[in-house]
Amino acid sequence: MATASSVPASPSGLPPSGPLTYCGYLRLADLLTAQVPVVRPPARDELAFIVTHQTYELWFKLLLADLELVRDEMFAGRPAAASRVFERIHVVGRVLLEQLAVLEFMTPADFAEFRDALAPASGLQSAQFRELEFLSGREAPVPPERACAGLGPEERDAVLRRLAEPSVWDGLRHLLRELDTGGRDVGEAAGEDSLPATLARIAAGQEPGTGELRRLVAHLYAYDEEVVAWRTRHADLAARLIGDTPGTGGTSGVDYLRRAARRRFYPLLHDLFGACPA
Repeated sequence: MATASSVPASPSGLPPSGPLTYCGYLRLADLLTAQVPVVRPPARDELAFIVTHQTYELWFKLLLADLELVRDEMFAGRPAAASRVFERIHVVGRVLLEQLAVLEFMTPADFAEFRDALAPASGLQSAQFRELEFLSGREAPVPPERACAGLGPEERDAVLRRLAEPSVWDGLRHLLRELDTGGRDVGEAAGEDSLPATLARIAAGQEPGTGELRRLVAHLYAYDEEVVAWRTRHADLAARLIGDTPGTGGTSGVDYLRRAARRRFYPLLHDLFGACPA
């Protein structure tokens, strides 16, 4: 018999009124009624568009949790544990990329049936994706007002909290400062000016005793490339569907997406591993 402490709590914090069920555990009554088309009569592909984007947000939620764990393992000095978490992150990255195939069935005419009704909503308003950028370690400092543009109060607070947190890149720099390698502290030579040289030696396998750290750096590089691949395929999809039409959120549309696709979290790692693959 379940004790009071082992009875699962409902979202309200109260014990459920009966035994836990599959539908109750997954909140399917809420989940499956959250797909509400904006055009009437419903456009054929709008449901696919909504489901795909809602699913992306769920995967973003998992990625945020896993990247937090990666960062925390780095600050704890456990590169091998951080690498294990990256194994799942790579799987999610592949899912995100292939999920675009659902939308690639649409023709420009199909999308036009409901696209205008979406304005001024835009993917730019995905607070979780902005969080992913900042948690990953977006290099260029972003003014808070720009980071939170178009967001509601709750989303704004979440993004600002993320901006104030250490990033995954900060975790790597911490490892380079703190990890003792070959009888000396790699971090003594890992200031901002010497970071490229230190990483180059690790990437090339020239730093004794850094096998686990090199694997972790390779995981960061692979993750970055996965995001670039997703951005690029998304830009290609947008180019086919909307051509040179401006974005619903007021951007230049495909041109903006193309420029974003060229932006990497870790350009230094791209330079290193492009010449010295893991």
